Amino acid sequence: MRRAVYPGTFDPITNGHLDVAGRALKIFDELIIAIAVDNNKVTLFGIEERLRLVQEAAAHEGLRVRAITFSGLLVDFARKHEACAVIRGLRAVSDFEFEFQLALMNRKLDPDIETLFLMPRDTYTYLSSSIIKGISRLGGPVSHFVPPPVEAALWARHHPHSADKPPRYREEVLLEPNGPATTPRTTEPHASLSPAPLSDTPATPVPSPFAPPSALPAEAASPEGVPGSSRVVTADTVPYA
Repeated sequence: MRRAVYPGTFDPITNGHLDVAGRALKIFDELIIAIAVDNNKVTLFGIEERLRLVQEAAAHEGLRVRAITFSGLLVDFARKHEACAVIRGLRAVSDFEFEFQLALMNRKLDPDIETLFLMPRDTYTYLSSSIIKGISRLGGPVSHFVPPPVEAALWARHHPHSADKPPRYREEVLLEPNGPATTPRTTEPHASLSPAPLSDTPATPVPSPFAPPSALPAEAASPEGVPGSSRVVTADTVPYA
C-alpha cells in the first residue's frame, strides 16, 4: 500500500488544502494529514481544534483521510507511519524556493522519503489561512474559501458575542429558497430619464458641408459666414473634417 503524508499547520484548513488532498488520493492509496504541534507559529486554533476541523472538513468533502497530530521531525513521523512520500502544495512560484529547501533537507535526513509537489485548482492559488482569518476577523464572508464547519468556527472565534450568522456572498443570498427581500420597482420614471416635451415648432435643419450648393442657405454658402457674399460653394471648395 502506498501511503503519503500531507503535513501543515492547517490553522484552519481551507478549500485549497482539501483540493490538494483530493489530488493526492488519486495517486496514493492512503493519505495522512499531519497537523504540526510545534512550528514557530502563533495559531488561532489549538491543536485539538485544528484536528477536529480537519476531520469535519474531510468528512464534509467525502475525503478518505486520516488526521493525526505530530511534533518533532517530519521524516521521523513519515517513517513511523511507513509513508513513502510527503505531499506539499504549491500555490505560486514564490512558494517554490522555501519548499525546495525543505524537500532537499528532508531528502538529506531520509533519502527513502520522496517529496511530491501538487498544485491546487487555479481558483485556490491565491488562498492562504492568514488571508482568510483576516477577512473573517473583519466581518467578511469566507464561505467560498473554507468548508462550512471551518466557516462556523471562524465566525464563533472572531465574533463570539454576535447573534448574527456568518455573512454570505450576494450570489448565495440570491440562490436561497426564499430569496432576498426586494424593493418594489417604482412605476414613475426617473426625472433624468423623462422624455422632453414635444414642440409644435418644426426643427431648423442643420446644413451639411457636403450638401450641393443649391441645398445650402445663403449664410452657409458665404465665406466666413458673412451674409450676402457672392462666393459659390462647390465640391472643390468644401473643407473636409
